[in-house]
Amino acid sequence: MSSVFFPVEAETSAVKADWFVGHQLSSIACLQQHVWQFAFSSSAMITVGCLWRIVSPRILLTNEDHQQKFGLPAPLDAVACASELLVGRSATEFNLRGDTLDLLFTFSGGTRLEVLATSSGYEAWQMVSPGRQHFIAVGGGRLDTYYAET
Repeated sequence: MSSVFFPVEAETSAVKADWFVGHQLSSIACLQQHVWQFAFSSSAMITVGCLWRIVSPRILLTNEDHQQKFGLPAPLDAVACASELLVGRSATEFNLRGDTLDLLFTFSGGTRLEVLATSSGYEAWQMVSPGRQHFIAVGGGRLDTYYAET
């Protein structure tokens, strides 16, 4: 039997930094061509359907680099590269921009993961909190939420 969920608009203050700060990034996966998942040791998880990039101090990698040749012998594996750069590192800072819903993480060593909402119509990302509350970055900068049944 399937469930129907009715998301309601949420304030950005409902997304808590302690879901990330002090917790390690435990895995990165490319679920589909443009859908990525970042899981944290706190059980928080973010599924991203927009541009993300890793910066330290310059852009080291973006999701758009995945499977590009760039003159290399083989296409670039952004999952492996991003994992090498971030998996196992603890987040030291987390910010959610209220106007755009961009997600900004700083990890030990100063490396940053930036998730950049790029559409006024499409969802940028979905987040599941450790308490199983779901947040959706709806197009145009609106944040919606719902609780999933377990």
